[in-house]
This record gives sequence, C-alpha cells and structure tokens, in this order.
Amino acid sequence: MLETLEIEPQRVLFFDDNPVNVEAANSMGILGRQVCSFDQLKEELDGLGLTSG
Repeated sequence: MLETLEIEPQRVLFFDDNPVNVEAANSMGILGRQVCSFDQLKEELDGLGLTSG
C-alpha cells in the first residue's frame, strides 16, 4: 500500500483492535495504535491533536 500510494510510513496512522496488526504497522514505521471502540479512537485522535472539540 505504501508503495502504491507513494507515501512515507511515518505519514500514516493505523488503528486496529488486534495488537499483532498494530505491532506490525509500528515495525514498518507506521504510527499504529490499538483501539477497541469508537471512544478509544476519538481519545487517540484527540491526543494527537487531530480533532476539534
């Protein structure tokens, strides 16, 4: 995917509920976070400064 989109891994955010997938993303230089609910996703986005209000 990274090659197809011609994007650097550090410019990608990856959210998943499976820790194995998150670890794999992180090992590639992608910012991966494990989330298991919409509320957790919002908290992660808030923490990264990517949501308003």
